[in-house]
Amino acid sequence: MADENALELIKRGDRKFSARQQLDTLRQEIALNFAPHLASFTTELILGDDYAGHLIDGTPLLLARDFKSQVGAMLRPPGKQYFWHRLLDDDLNDEPRHREYLDWRSSQQRRILHDRNSGYVRATGEADEFFSFFGDACLSVDLAKDQSGLRVRSWHTKDVVWSIGDEGTAEVVTRREQVPARIMAQRYGEKKLAEPVKKALSKNPDQTFQVRHEVLPAAEYDSYRNRPLKRKDGFASIWVDAENGVILKESHNPTLRYVIPRWVTLPQWAYAISPATTIALPDARLIQQQALSILEAAEKAVNPPLVGYREAIRGDVSLRAGDITWVEGSYDGRTGAPVEPLGLGKDPGLGVDSLMRTESQITRAFYLDRLRMPDTQHSESTVKVQFMIDEYIRSALPLFAPMQVEYNDALLYEADKIIDAAGGYGARELPPGLEKDALTYQWDNPLSDMIERQKANIATEISAVGQALAAIEAAAQQAPALAQLDTSKAFSETVVALKAPGWLKDEDDREEAVQGQVDANQMASTIGAASELAPLVTAGANAAKVAQDQVPIDAEPSYPLLPMPA
Repeated sequence: MADENALELIKRGDRKFSARQQLDTLRQEIALNFAPHLASFTTELILGDDYAGHLIDGTPLLLARDFKSQVGAMLRPPGKQYFWHRLLDDDLNDEPRHREYLDWRSSQQRRILHDRNSGYVRATGEADEFFSFFGDACLSVDLAKDQSGLRVRSWHTKDVVWSIGDEGTAEVVTRREQVPARIMAQRYGEKKLAEPVKKALSKNPDQTFQVRHEVLPAAEYDSYRNRPLKRKDGFASIWVDAENGVILKESHNPTLRYVIPRWVTLPQWAYAISPATTIALPDARLIQQQALSILEAAEKAVNPPLVGYREAIRGDVSLRAGDITWVEGSYDGRTGAPVEPLGLGKDPGLGVDSLMRTESQITRAFYLDRLRMPDTQHSESTVKVQFMIDEYIRSALPLFAPMQVEYNDALLYEADKIIDAAGGYGARELPPGLEKDALTYQWDNPLSDMIERQKANIATEISAVGQALAAIEAAAQQAPALAQLDTSKAFSETVVALKAPGWLKDEDDREEAVQGQVDANQMASTIGAASELAPLVTAGANAAKVAQDQVPIDAEPSYPLLPMPA
């Protein structure tokens, strides 16, 4: 007998899937042009089909693949600790006990995520494709069945629908999947299965049934069940046999257990779009027609169509090597050759130029002209290096900064909460004064490396300005007019102009530092003067010694120096 709660949840899911059909049609077209292996939004992919057989040119696929790889490499650079737990207060971050704990927690989270059984690397690689090509993705994060680690999976977005909550993030999720009967028995227990599933379990264990996972705020689930959940916070997790209308499992989770990063959205939109494929799609269609035209033109140039006089030819025209075509003896050739090629497809190069222009447009649509790291090794000056780095950051930061928040942050926060609740950080106690809710993430990726290099170049420029001002101060002793310059103010304003005001000391500390430098300079001058006097003193002492050696003085005088006492 079907469960009323299950039927109501199934109806809600059906309405959401129906409302998204038009978007699925668009995404099917995008997939056919950029990722044919994902083109199952409106049709079913059959194993062994030539998924890209409808394409003439593979350029859009190659450029799309490069962009997807760039996204993954920027968000999760392989072979390094690309994220660090940090606090918003830098002073607390600098405390040794806090820094040691935060670094340990970061490495512990990365170790758990990158465990070979977690599926994290595969799942994020698949999610990168959906995020890059369609604008959103869906990943599930949960504990393994034996609680030994995390299990991260990516799901095809055709099988997932969601609703956005008041905070602007997904809070109601419906996901469908085809599950074999034997797996259903392992997950939910044979007693909870419907009769058709039990029959299939004994006769055909691999027969699949549609199972839906419904996740919604626990406070909203009361109207869909007779026995309300005890907890009103967090989320209700319900597994439903959609074909037989049976609830298989109900549980409570403190978090959503799903991460749904969205790239570009419009107000009130639950689903996102990819600006890359939105711009590139017309050119992707165009380049296929251009490639076909170039092939046809080249074929006509190499093997052109022929025109001839029917009365002049005996039999058929044979163009194979070594064959002969007979011409009527009465044909005198005054009207022209009996067979002539038509002059079609004379310049296929014109089509090639047009195709290259279209390829350039697709490259720009996927930001590949901006994402290439600048080559600073052969630059002639620091100014040029600084310009190249600034230009790269200006191009890449607006693209990847939102991705880090929507994608990386959301995924790591979800995983961190699950790991913490399961005791994954129990090996060390939280230091006093450090709150888990205050933790945030700091990134270590190629973009952050470029930002750090930008700071190094700023420091180089500040050093050059400081040396120039020091030269002015030294010259002011010879040219009094230069003393009118306020070198301290000039230096401060230069540092502010270079966007590094945080490097300047407070006004009181600045005056103290300046006075200390003046005292140090005076002391250095004194020491320098003393070092110059030392040779003179030494020379005087040597001269006295020489005089003493040359003028002998008796040890005892030959006459009394004072009268003898009476």
